[in-house]
Amino acid sequence: MGRSLLFEPYRALGYYASAIPFSLYKSDQDVLLASSVGDNAFYVYNTAKLSLVFMSRFIEERITAIEAAADGHIFTALSNQKIVKWNKMNKVLEYEGHTKPIVKFILSTDFLFSLAEEGEFIIFNIKTGQIVKRRKFETSFTVMMHPTTYINKLLFAGGSKVELWNVIEDTKIYDFKSTIEQGASVTVVVQSPVLHTVALGHTDGTISLVNLQADEVLFQFKQTEGAVRSLSFSSDTTLGVSLLASATGPSITLWDLNRRKVHSVV
Repeated sequence: MGRSLLFEPYRALGYYASAIPFSLYKSDQDVLLASSVGDNAFYVYNTAKLSLVFMSRFIEERITAIEAAADGHIFTALSNQKIVKWNKMNKVLEYEGHTKPIVKFILSTDFLFSLAEEGEFIIFNIKTGQIVKRRKFETSFTVMMHPTTYINKLLFAGGSKVELWNVIEDTKIYDFKSTIEQGASVTVVVQSPVLHTVALGHTDGTISLVNLQADEVLFQFKQTEGAVRSLSFSSDTTLGVSLLASATGPSITLWDLNRRKVHSVV
């Protein structure tokens, strides 16, 4: 197993940070990174030199999630169950309607899809902030993602259940059987470079590659550092298809999916 060169110390992002995942987006030719810094502010950096582009003003409520839109607007979910749209330091719009803490939200051209605790789900008009649809799922989903090319469809996971919904028509399309057979709860779902295929992380450290069309687990492997917390497919194609995975421990594991084994550990 070789030593990874994917991550080398370069420059500190700042003296304060949080556990909230950052968001990457493009602005002209630059790739920018929006990151929550502490609990009550966010910074935007240029990834080429990690130079500061701008910072928000102090936000009274605690930031619980952050996403950046293609047009440069920053969206933050806050501890008061609101989502706020920002144009640099200026508040543009608030999205209100949740009664429970927000778990995850996804941006699209026309809509903002927001999932809160206890199965509370709201679709907002992203331009006006008005509520388009609201529903209460029977399952308290903790994971939500949009599979590539699946128009108006979102994948939800909670416990060992994974369901595909047409959220615009408010219709459940499919209840996946293969994921229930795994037993352990799903913690994260990410799109693979291959259509109809996603990677699932579980509380017992298992990572599964699942074909959504066939409802089939293609293969799986297991980490020993506890529950899987995040997954990301590498854009470096020198290994073919590879997957970065982090768990509750301090390490990040790079999996070689072609050989189905660990390539290196950071």
